[in-house]
Amino acid sequence: MRCCDCGTFQAHTKRKDNKFECKLCHKKQSYRKVYAQSYSAKDIRPIVQKYNQDRALNEEQEGKDALLKVQQKELLAPPKESSPPAEKEEEKDDWSEFLGEEPQHEVESDINTEMPSNYYVEGKRGRGRGRSRGRGRGQPES
Repeated sequence: MRCCDCGTFQAHTKRKDNKFECKLCHKKQSYRKVYAQSYSAKDIRPIVQKYNQDRALNEEQEGKDALLKVQQKELLAPPKESSPPAEKEEEKDDWSEFLGEEPQHEVESDINTEMPSNYYVEGKRGRGRGRSRGRGRGQPES
């Protein structure tokens, strides 16, 4: 079978409902065309491998052809006139006239980012540090 989404060929056992799931993209689909048939999966595997190799070679060749076409278009396109680099002024966006200058902020040194050591105190229900022993009761740790 060939997946309609990712295009890979796969060996599947025939089911009564004529459906299969792709092993790579996991898309469920029905049989459209049977490329090979056998009672032994051993006979089918080399055929599937050959089809997948041929598909990969075709995709690679198509990619090379597309790249070649792009390169030919670039060569045939008229060269763009390049002007000498002018002195670039500071680029200002449309909001610069409304915003004004940004104020300079002073760094405050009295900001504390650490919690005090006695912050975690064993509470009424044992929600403090660590795990309580027992079945959810707040018994002190030993």
